[in-house]
Amino acid sequence: MQGRACGAAGVAYGEAVFNTSHTGYQEIVTDPSYQGQVVVLTCPHIGNVGASAYHAESACTHAAGIIARSCCRHHSGALAQRKLRSFLQSRRAIMLDAMDTRALVLSLRSLGCNACAISTASSCRAVLLSIARLCAMVPLGYAFVPCTRRFVVWRTRTMRLALSKPTCALFLDMGAKIGIPRRLASEGAAVIAAPLCVRPHAATALRFSCVVASNGPGNPRHTRSVAVGLASLHGLVPVMGVCLGHQALSLSMRCVTVRMPQGHRGSNHPVRDLCSSAVLVVAQNHGYATDPNSLGDGVEVTHISLIDDTIQGLRKRSARVQGMQGHPEGCSGPHDALRYIGLHA
Repeated sequence: MQGRACGAAGVAYGEAVFNTSHTGYQEIVTDPSYQGQVVVLTCPHIGNVGASAYHAESACTHAAGIIARSCCRHHSGALAQRKLRSFLQSRRAIMLDAMDTRALVLSLRSLGCNACAISTASSCRAVLLSIARLCAMVPLGYAFVPCTRRFVVWRTRTMRLALSKPTCALFLDMGAKIGIPRRLASEGAAVIAAPLCVRPHAATALRFSCVVASNGPGNPRHTRSVAVGLASLHGLVPVMGVCLGHQALSLSMRCVTVRMPQGHRGSNHPVRDLCSSAVLVVAQNHGYATDPNSLGDGVEVTHISLIDDTIQGLRKRSARVQGMQGHPEGCSGPHDALRYIGLHA
C-alpha cells in the first residue's frame, strides 16, 4: 500500500495497531505506551489544530510510526505553535498519509495486530517485506522503558516540602504520560515521581499517602518485579494502578493477564461502573487484559468494557488497592472518570 510522507524521512517498523480517537493526535504520538508500535489513526482528518508543547505527553515521540488518511497542511488552534508536520519532523517521527486507513483497520480487526514496516522511500518494497517478516518472528510486546531515572518532585520546590503535605503520592514511572502526575497535582496532591529501582518500603518509610503505578508500554509480564513490590504494600498504604499499572496490580493479586486480539486504543470506549451502574466514556490504550477466570478471593471487578466485557477495573478492599484499565486523567478527553484520580488525591 502506498501513501505520502508527512514527517521525518526513514523506515519504521513494529506492531501495527489502530486508534479510534477523534482528538488528541499529539498525545498519541508522544505517549510512551506506544513505544515500538505503528499506529493507524481512524480519524480521517488530523493536524487541523496544529501542535504545541502543552499537549505533548513526554519529551520525545514514542510511536514507531503513524499512518493517517489525511494530514492538514494548514492549522488553526488557540494553543498551536507549529504545524503537525513540522512537529513530527523536529521529533524525527515518521508518518504517512493519503493511506486507505479503512482497509488497514478492517485487516487488523480480522487478522489481529501484526508486525509491519513503513518507509518514506518509494523503492524499498523488498526491504520492507524482509523487515516485516523479521518482525513477525519476534514475539510482540515490548518491555517497559522507564522515563524517570531519579526522584522528581512534581510542582513542589523540595522533597521535604512535598512530604509535609497532607496528601503526598509516590508515583512509580513505568513509561508514564505527563498528564497523570499533572492531574494528581491539580487535585492538590504533592507528587514525587520515582524510578522503578526504588524499594517498596520507601513508601512506608517516607510516609507517603498513596502509591500510583503508571501506564507504560509492553507486556505486563515484564512488570513482575514491580508486581512483587506492589504486593508487599498491600494493606500498608493505598495503591492505585492506571493502564499498565492496573495490570501490574492484577499480577500483584495473583491474577493472570492475557493478550487481546486487537486491544483497546481510543478515547471513545464505553465502560460500565458496576458499583453505580453508570456508563463512562474513557480513553484507553492497552493490548492486554486481566483474565476473569484468574480472580482470587477478595478481588472485586469494579468496571467492565461494554464492547467485549473485558475487565476495566479491579479492587481489593482488604489490601487497599484499586486499578483502572483506562486513563481517568483524560488529557485529550473525555473526562468522565476524573473523579477516580480525585479519590486518591
